[in-house]
Amino acid sequence: MPFEPDEEGSIDALRLKSRQKAAELNQHVLGYGALAEAEWHAAGIAAPNLPAMRQYRLDRIRAELKRRDYAGARLYDPINIRYATDSTNMQLWVAHNPTRHCFVAAEGPVVLFDYFSCGHLSD
Repeated sequence: MPFEPDEEGSIDALRLKSRQKAAELNQHVLGYGALAEAEWHAAGIAAPNLPAMRQYRLDRIRAELKRRDYAGARLYDPINIRYATDSTNMQLWVAHNPTRHCFVAAEGPVVLFDYFSCGHLSD
């Protein structure tokens, strides 16, 4: 089976195989697209600063947590997970199979609880 290590394999081998398979099957491109980038370039518009956008979103969440004196928040809704982590994969799937969630600490790490050996889905 493609998602089970063989008799000689290990969890690390399974993880490597799952990442390789995901890379081979990935037929979509995340991003703005060539058309948008060409239009922005022609108009002299810079591409959005994604790291700054991600930090802004996380800062907003943490500010609200601190304002309410919460230590953190556990997010289950796929849209909220996307906002907090900018992780785009699995949104439709987890809408029907709610097993993915995220913890955002007011101070500390953001932890995305994903499917076993599926860390590549949120790289």
